[in-house]
Amino acid sequence: MMTTKSFCLACLLAIVTAIPSTAQSDVTKYYLKNYGFDTGFDYPATSTAKVTQEIKEIDGWTPVLSADYTITGVYEFGFKGTFNGAIVPATGYDGEAGGALALSTGWEQTFCYQQSVTLPAGTYTINVPTYNGKTATGGLSQLSWIPNSGTAVSSSRTSYKGKAWTLDQITFTLTKSTSGKIQIGYKAAAGGSANSACLLIDYVQILGQDMTVSKTKLHTTLSSANSLYGNGSGIGADELKAVIDAAQAVYDKAEATMPEVLEATYNLTETMEAYRLKNASEQNPLDRTSLIQNPSFETDGTTGWTVRNMSTQNNSVFSRKKGTYYLESWVSIGQKIGDASVMQTLKRLPQGRYRLKASALHIQQSGNNSTTNKGAAQTGVCLVAGTTKAEVTSMKEYTLSFAILDEKSDIEIGLKAENATGNYLCVDNFILQYLGEVTQNDYALELQKIVDIGQEILAKGIQQDVAATLTAAIDKATTALQGTGKDDEGNTTYDLEALQSAQTTLLDAISQGEASLALYTTLQKRIDYALKVVGWWEGVERKASTLATLQTAIETARQQMVDYTLTKAQLTTATNTLNTRIATVDKKIYCSTNACGTDAQLKNNTSQWSYERSLQSKHWILFWEAGYGTQIPPAVETILDNADKIFEFYADSLKFITTNQGKSKTDTYKMIIRLRYTDEWEASGSGIDDKIGLLTLSRWAYTSRDGQTVAHEIGHCFQYQTHCDNNDQNGWMYNWGTSTLNVFWEMCAQWQAYKFYPQMQFNNEWFTNTINGLHRHPLCVDLRYNNYFIQDYFCHKHGMDIIAQMWNKCKSPDDPLQTYMKLTMSGTTAEKLDQLNNEMWEYGARMTTFDLDPIRDRGKSSIGKRSQTALTSDSEGFFSPTAANCIENFGHNAIRLNVPSGGKTVYVELVGEAGKSGYTTYNKTKAGWKFGFVALQKDGTRIYGDIATATYNEPEQLLSFECPANCSYLWLVVSGAPTSYWTRNWLSWESESTAEQWPYKVKFYQTNVYGKSNNNELPSSINDIIAFNDDNQAPTNNNVYSLDGHLVRRGTTSIDGLPKGVYIVGGKKVMVVGDVRP
Repeated sequence: MMTTKSFCLACLLAIVTAIPSTAQSDVTKYYLKNYGFDTGFDYPATSTAKVTQEIKEIDGWTPVLSADYTITGVYEFGFKGTFNGAIVPATGYDGEAGGALALSTGWEQTFCYQQSVTLPAGTYTINVPTYNGKTATGGLSQLSWIPNSGTAVSSSRTSYKGKAWTLDQITFTLTKSTSGKIQIGYKAAAGGSANSACLLIDYVQILGQDMTVSKTKLHTTLSSANSLYGNGSGIGADELKAVIDAAQAVYDKAEATMPEVLEATYNLTETMEAYRLKNASEQNPLDRTSLIQNPSFETDGTTGWTVRNMSTQNNSVFSRKKGTYYLESWVSIGQKIGDASVMQTLKRLPQGRYRLKASALHIQQSGNNSTTNKGAAQTGVCLVAGTTKAEVTSMKEYTLSFAILDEKSDIEIGLKAENATGNYLCVDNFILQYLGEVTQNDYALELQKIVDIGQEILAKGIQQDVAATLTAAIDKATTALQGTGKDDEGNTTYDLEALQSAQTTLLDAISQGEASLALYTTLQKRIDYALKVVGWWEGVERKASTLATLQTAIETARQQMVDYTLTKAQLTTATNTLNTRIATVDKKIYCSTNACGTDAQLKNNTSQWSYERSLQSKHWILFWEAGYGTQIPPAVETILDNADKIFEFYADSLKFITTNQGKSKTDTYKMIIRLRYTDEWEASGSGIDDKIGLLTLSRWAYTSRDGQTVAHEIGHCFQYQTHCDNNDQNGWMYNWGTSTLNVFWEMCAQWQAYKFYPQMQFNNEWFTNTINGLHRHPLCVDLRYNNYFIQDYFCHKHGMDIIAQMWNKCKSPDDPLQTYMKLTMSGTTAEKLDQLNNEMWEYGARMTTFDLDPIRDRGKSSIGKRSQTALTSDSEGFFSPTAANCIENFGHNAIRLNVPSGGKTVYVELVGEAGKSGYTTYNKTKAGWKFGFVALQKDGTRIYGDIATATYNEPEQLLSFECPANCSYLWLVVSGAPTSYWTRNWLSWESESTAEQWPYKVKFYQTNVYGKSNNNELPSSINDIIAFNDDNQAPTNNNVYSLDGHLVRRGTTSIDGLPKGVYIVGGKKVMVVGDVRP
């Protein structure tokens, strides 16, 4: 045991020593990747681009950016363009060629990049030569050493000299081995980017001094190298052995410095890598999966990948997953996924042969959670690496081989679905393997792929001169592919230079062919679109003349499509001419930075929204964000088709706007849909610039509630459009009273959606709360999504266009009920209010059975679903609504009653109790109640009784009702009927103005609250029996009842000739004691 301990101690003494290196040494390459930014330029020196906004990935560096706009990227010195208006110098800080990391931002945003390192004890200086490409000097350096624990060291630089180099620098000392981050970057000055420097970082340099020597990593690397060397039979074993021996010498050298140890470790690591590459083969592949970022989706979901219409999943249905997560795309069984993808670009992959693997599945499920395909194998999904593809069907691991022929080259890998026929797509566990050096056969295989591409282009039709060039290039490649003979094993041998020359020629010819094909493709797309425009507007008289011109232009363009003698200029002119003719018929696109951008921005596919990522219908243009890709997302055509139908329904049936008469801006412009690529929920409709409606949806919102969400938000677009077309700021662009928000936008949008989807009005997530919230004020904020029946009442009274009239004719500061009174009622203010009170009672009465023209038939099956009004009772037989169920202004209770057997007169005694303890008291002297009976007969006939009124000054009233035989339901409806009008205000998301309540109590005779024992007495507790004779006036226009409830006279204006006695008139007992004047 002592021997073992002594040996371990000796090892430790050899591995970690205290011999420092006193001179400064450049140790950058041992710790940082891509520290010089001298490869993989985003913009080479030959480029003249004027870059305004883009964020590029920087190889080896982790971004820490506070904004996702402005500029980062790698620019070669001598770049002839500008980035955010700044220039790039001809050479670097030391006068050398190469490149630099460009940074530009504004508004005090911080743009930083970091790398994690572990440094031994010692003193370090980090140099960051930085050029400012413009005259503005503002910016705070963010150059820092940030230890994982402890105090950071940061640069104190607060500005950068204009169009000059600045050496940014920090120095720090570590007393022990420390892990942390090296950070570069800057924080912009206040204001826009014009106020801040535009920086170019030439390189990041780490200078070490007095570094404590640690040979631990060298020891581990030597062990790995000796194991790799084995018996020395591998290719390049002699070179590996020589480097092993040199590293061992450093390891054994007692006075070795840390830079020497680092260099020995570095050289040994590089040599081992080269040795592995030389010995890799099909049978002995070298794993290169580390070059794929997040290959199994275990790190922050899809980090490192560009994903379209796929998302992470953590269940175990896909049993070939590795780890917790996999990626899937799923639609209902029987539907098709369409387009989806998960792609990643591997940067500067070294020359060689490679194998890509992934576990995947693409099926039409045979049942829930099934991984078995139903029917024939599905099509449209491939594992891809560059131009190489492997079709994906059943669940298994898929493999494809590809070659990188250049010294280093970018290649895109991943899974791609195009018009996929399955409903279920999964992928996980990407693996990359290196198989060895490229061979002549690899060049031949790649050339054959390129030949196939060229032949496909020829088959589609291109210009004659370009076709001749491409044909000649294909012939040259075909000749090269015939080879120079056979080797001893019968394999074709090739002239490598001939293959490479043929490939260069063919790629150039294909580039010309693609450009030519693009000219014809663009023209064909415009022909296809022009035909749609003709279909949209055919038969519209005001378009007749321009349509005829367009149809002539279409025929001309069709002839040009098969004329391969045309030049580029002629084909471009053909497309432009057709576009001009289309524009005379089609609606325009409204371009604004408040919407999707200017016309110039929309023509730039790097913008958030672009014409290239858009699709138009008759009334709409839909833009989608870049995350969906350039192909049309699967749902877009359906969204536009529905949006057009909704547009025409809201315009033609609901009449929110007047179209095809030059009265609406929608005759000129298309409404706009923006489809955002985000997992966050967004669904918002309104408009922009007082011009046109604008709808924004996230990818989950456009299928939400089977289309109701889209219809709702389009409703908002039409609400907004009313004020645009009227050229004013009415259309409830204002908030009434002290409101800061407007509930009627949501209420009406719900109603609009349910007019388009009528089957949903009684079958949705809000229905129960809606019918059980009718005691609230119709403009109560809590009802903003739950008040979509009152509009049907207004339409029942005045026609389907009354809601549109209200939106078009409202004037500030009127709320919707005030607008309704002004449009539909006449008389004094008090008379209008009384009429509104009566109508709000009628609305409540009709809502018991949904007896409104627009909804009557669909509402039949929902009669009785409304919960009974919650009531309390007292010892005298009176019932009162609880505070939670008490009526507010214009709200109503519908108290279900027992249906008496046979025909019978029922009575109710109501006592208003404004100001009662336990209820909200507000404007109590303005209290009022309307009440009356409603009966539903078994044949579906509704019977509405008289309306009685109680007020604060006259709170006690008696009302009778002749309940017919064969009734199935009986209700008493009580509504809030104030004697003065005031608005209900929405003050903020958290509060509204005081919600007045009108408590009351009711007692029933010859019936009772549903489920309670009937009170079979007749009313006798009212004390105000009035005696009538020839000295006073009898009530007029009332039904007259005997005390036992029988109708004596209906709607009489006279009680002349009635025998002396006691009667019930207008809910009161009256006594006829003599002759009565009419």
